[in-house]
Amino acid sequence: MTLAAADENDDAYLWNVAARTPSATLADPHSQAVTTVAFGSSRSGAIVATGDSDAYISVWNAAKGTPAALFTILDYNEGVDSVAISPDGSTVAGADVNGGIFIFNWQTAPILLTPTFSTPDGSPVNSVTFSPNGAMLATADVTGKIFLWNVANRKLAATLTDPGSSGVSSIAFSPGGATLAAGDRNGKIFLWNVATRTPTTTLTDPGSSGVNSIAFSPDGATLAAGDGNGSTFLWDVAAGTRTATFTDPGSRGVSSVAFGSNGATLAAGDFNGSIYLWLIG
Repeated sequence: MTLAAADENDDAYLWNVAARTPSATLADPHSQAVTTVAFGSSRSGAIVATGDSDAYISVWNAAKGTPAALFTILDYNEGVDSVAISPDGSTVAGADVNGGIFIFNWQTAPILLTPTFSTPDGSPVNSVTFSPNGAMLATADVTGKIFLWNVANRKLAATLTDPGSSGVSSIAFSPGGATLAAGDRNGKIFLWNVATRTPTTTLTDPGSSGVNSIAFSPDGATLAAGDGNGSTFLWDVAAGTRTATFTDPGSRGVSSVAFGSNGATLAAGDFNGSIYLWLIG
């Protein structure tokens, strides 16, 4: 099993989880801080997408640790806040601080990218994610708006508004695609019924801290949420109850969380440059 992680010192890293050792270093081509990373699988093998603070998106061959493609966001040269890879690995999505959202086939796209969509008011986008079937792209911005975009026709399908009117920092679809989870700066997580576009459950961070990252377990039964106080909480999605708490040993805010493919391990990266692997159950 491989873990991808990025830092602000111009690099992303691939780790061999079993050996607890880095297997490759993905050096940003323009020596800029790597702000976001996503792992995916394509017909040609596993790939990693990274975005940096100078508006570049790179796609890497994960097995070799070598660059496969490099793209520039032609949108006032602003940094990339979030990237995502489609389920089939053919398409990459990226978003920037100008509200520009980019969807492109990384094997055929031109080097210079122009926005595919833009948030209606130009608000910075914090998070992007594809639905499990790849038909929809969800984006979340600093004003508390979540936009659902139809990937095929490039049109806006729905707008969801954070009930707390707070910036949404992280979004994730459940494995089946029926539920969208959104974590906000007020420490709330809202679960939305994607079909009806209505919120169904509200989860509250016990530490009253902003939620920085969320992730569903592979079976969709558990939701992990990392917060600004250095805690990661596990929630039973069906019951809406908290089942476990993991505390960052460095007491720093948790910036990103991700489940392993078997659901037995949770990775949590913090603002101190450390990644912790937690065993679940």
